[in-house]
Amino acid sequence: MISLLIESAIRSTALALAVGAILCLCRVRDAGIRLAAWTAVLCGVLLLPFLGAVLPRVAIPLIPSAQIAKVTTLPISAHPDPGMVRLSTMPQTRSAD
Repeated sequence: MISLLIESAIRSTALALAVGAILCLCRVRDAGIRLAAWTAVLCGVLLLPFLGAVLPRVAIPLIPSAQIAKVTTLPISAHPDPGMVRLSTMPQTRSAD
């Protein structure tokens, strides 16, 4: 359910941005044309959740799985210095000061 809402939000934003860009680039000043364009955007946005099964899916990876760091959790009592617990196992580089 959440994925449907997210997909609809992304698609509706893309539709609105595309129509807004076309209206700006074509320098449309007629109020009737602008109103018709934004009414079409509103109708399209309302139909997007129902057309989700018909429209093609676009896969956009947000975080590549190869770049996700492994996270280890240690109980505070098991760590030698309870005030400093390192959560990430990513390699650290030392600066040449």
